[in-house]
Amino acid sequence: MDMVFLPEEKLNRPGVGNVSILSQSGAFGSAFLDIMGSLGAGNYVSKFVSYGNASDINEADILEYFGEDPETKIILAYLEGFKDGRRFIEVARRVSLKKPIIAIKANRTAAGAKAVASHTASLAANDDVTEALFKEAGIIRAYTWDDLFDCMLAFNGSVLPKGDRTLIITDGGGAGVMASDAIGLLDLELAELSSEVKSKMESDLPSYYSVANPIDLTGSATADQYIYALEQTINDPNIDSIVYIIIPTPPAVDVKALMDGIKPFEKKVKKAITFCAIGGKEADFIREELEKLQFPFYPTPARTVKAIRQLTDYANYLQDHNAPFPKIREVAE
Repeated sequence: MDMVFLPEEKLNRPGVGNVSILSQSGAFGSAFLDIMGSLGAGNYVSKFVSYGNASDINEADILEYFGEDPETKIILAYLEGFKDGRRFIEVARRVSLKKPIIAIKANRTAAGAKAVASHTASLAANDDVTEALFKEAGIIRAYTWDDLFDCMLAFNGSVLPKGDRTLIITDGGGAGVMASDAIGLLDLELAELSSEVKSKMESDLPSYYSVANPIDLTGSATADQYIYALEQTINDPNIDSIVYIIIPTPPAVDVKALMDGIKPFEKKVKKAITFCAIGGKEADFIREELEKLQFPFYPTPARTVKAIRQLTDYANYLQDHNAPFPKIREVAE
């Protein structure tokens, strides 16, 4: 059932997927729908509710419905205020143990409160209190449009990590350094390759490649070597997550061959993985191909690593509450 009043030529309707959205802003929500409809095959959305001033139902009612809906695996929320904040948090505590809730709580400042007065007229809440309650209830808080979008891609396209040990694979030393900095700043851990994997890769790859962490395939990297690095590390028990950074400008990187080589991993990757490609036309091609596979893609190393941090935080929350990991991305057993 489609009750959005915007015409199809103005709003690209996404296909059916895992994500349900509740939004206190119709324009914000419809813009998010439009973007999701243009990603890869466009199969992202399960339900969408824009509830504005909430004259009859409110955010807690919608969250509870999404929590019980078997077709909803990820919940996105844009909130400006709460009609029943206590109940919303109580519902969130239950729902977050079954599926991730990713939420923007706008109306955080005096300037925001002034703007919202002519929109939904929601009362501002103390943002420190909101922050603490969201954390306690297991809500993944986004602060910007990019945060919300990046989180959605990560949770829709990756499995959850069992720990914080993160591997970087790249062909650019600078990109590896930037990703390593992000890992340190976000309190993740640089994984150490198992001795067996490290020994084999050192034997098989050119001696001037760095087989450590980051794995730096250098500007001589080929598509086959990129795929080889993933094949060798994907089952290493010392690694929980992989940050896969591609700089396609070196001549030996055949991006079409690389993407063809990634396709068989669509149902095989049992670790958290996020992708990054830095550049122009060929980086855009990589993004488009990864979107078709619904792998999470980001344009910078920092955003790629931050997505791993968000996945890890939610995995830690579930483990702290003895809750099983939800199955969002389907992988072969």
